[in-house]
Amino acid sequence: MMPAAQPAPRPKAAYCGQGYQSMSPAALDLSSLMAALRADVCRRAIFLDLEALRSEASLLDWVGREGDPISEGAFLQAQRLLEAFVLQFPAPELSVDSRGAVVLDWLRDPDHMLSLTIESSGQLGYAFRAGDRRGTRTDWFRYEVPAALAADIAAVVGQ
Repeated sequence: MMPAAQPAPRPKAAYCGQGYQSMSPAALDLSSLMAALRADVCRRAIFLDLEALRSEASLLDWVGREGDPISEGAFLQAQRLLEAFVLQFPAPELSVDSRGAVVLDWLRDPDHMLSLTIESSGQLGYAFRAGDRRGTRTDWFRYEVPAALAADIAAVVGQ
């Protein structure tokens, strides 16, 4: 008696940064999977931090001074900005300024830092220091990270 034919192996679900996708067992590379998982954990962490900031800074005078609560528009713009480059650069520190705008800070060392404010309108204002390079800029965020900003962040974080 011949053994019954075995069905072909089913593809395994592997987690990637954008969700689950099917991968054949032969294509499943453990190091690639681990890199995708690490990137996804980092990506989720910054959005959890942003959400926690919104909860903390949602009340008038939330820091004991006469500051505005976080602007819902600034929160949404910050979320979109982070989505546009979250996997390119290390996660910034997040805060809210007294006008309700979201502030993103990259602080590598005293000679490499960038502080960016994003308003509900999408206006970006930032100051940076990257070694001997220093400057301030304003720009607009419209679903794409301005090239000058991406270059300045890369210089600050050492990429």
